[in-house]
Amino acid sequence: MAYVQFGYGKHRCTGERYALTLIKSLMSLLLRKYDVTMKAPLPDPIFSKAIGTASPSKKIMVIVTAKK
Repeated sequence: MAYVQFGYGKHRCTGERYALTLIKSLMSLLLRKYDVTMKAPLPDPIFSKAIGTASPSKKIMVIVTAKK
C-alpha cells in the first residue's frame, strides 16, 4: 500500500476528507471560470507504473480560455 496517498487502516490520514473536498471545490471553481478543450485525443494509459494507478503515455495537451 505504498502508493496510497493518504494511508490506510488505523494510520489513515485525518485530513483526507478535507483534502479531497478542497480539490473538488477548486476544480469546480476553475471549470466555472474557464473553458477547457482538448488539443488532441487522450493518449493510451500506462498501467505498469504503480499498483491501481494509470498514467498517460505522453503529455495531455489542453487549451484553457477564460469565460466571458
